[in-house]
Amino acid sequence: MSLITLTFAKKDCYIAKEHTLIVKPGQNLRNSSERAVVKITKVCSFYNVEEPYLLGEVVSGVLSEDMVAEINGKLVRIETMDSKYEGVAKEGMRVGIMLTGIKSEEIPKEGVLEFGKLGKE
Repeated sequence: MSLITLTFAKKDCYIAKEHTLIVKPGQNLRNSSERAVVKITKVCSFYNVEEPYLLGEVVSGVLSEDMVAEINGKLVRIETMDSKYEGVAKEGMRVGIMLTGIKSEEIPKEGVLEFGKLGKE
């Protein structure tokens, strides 16, 4: 089957077979890195929400929601993460991260954070 057929064919022309495997872009990235470095772009907070929201860019590694970081001696955990791929971001991608275990005033406004897996930090 050619690319032209896949692109311009009628919807009922192509039927998925048993051996068809659908892979989302972020699936191959999960568990591919033990560490990730994020450059902080902005630290902000939402009305009536205690957890700080951090905007940044992944400088190296692959960042996932199950990672933690140490900031000023406090162990902070990623509560939620917004990225192009659900729950995971690779090098060069911009991310939004909600952190638990710290207040927004305690996070440096510029710099980098190094995240690691919980047992590997």
